[in-house]
Amino acid sequence: MKFSLQKDHAEESLNNTGADSKEMWKALKELWPLKSKSSAIKSLSSSVDDEEIANILNNHFSTVGTMLGSKFREVDYRGFPPNNAPIFNFTETNPQTVLTVINDLCPPKACGLDGITTRLLKDARDSTISLLIHTFNLSLTTKIFPNEWKVTVVTLTFKDGRSDNPTNYKPISLNLSVSFQ
Repeated sequence: MKFSLQKDHAEESLNNTGADSKEMWKALKELWPLKSKSSAIKSLSSSVDDEEIANILNNHFSTVGTMLGSKFREVDYRGFPPNNAPIFNFTETNPQTVLTVINDLCPPKACGLDGITTRLLKDARDSTISLLIHTFNLSLTTKIFPNEWKVTVVTLTFKDGRSDNPTNYKPISLNLSVSFQ
């Protein structure tokens, strides 16, 4: 009975978030707060070596998804998608679509491995639009997503609380500017 009520509450909480990913993560955090199994960072002082800190944080963040996933029940995907579901196909892009996406980019405070900021991408859009369209369309027609676009830099930002608790850090992914969509 108690499990059934908890399950109903969890489903209702997640359903109430709609398509808002920020609200979904807030609900997940409230439903299943992740407790660090290790306070092994000790203190971020000179007595702890950088590699040890990196390994502890890596271990924590590489297990978060598994821990969250274990809280959900198995879903039977047989019959999904239904036979009458529309077929999804990628279509080639065009200058207007690419310009709209570039114009909507928010300049971040950092750039990815390529060193290209969204500000530079916006400023150079007129001279690079043809190359970008060709590259995107080539990726769609060949069904190859460039390996370079799959690389991301992950950096940690301290949120609040004790600095020796891995759950008090938030990972931030910095992608290449051209892999924005």
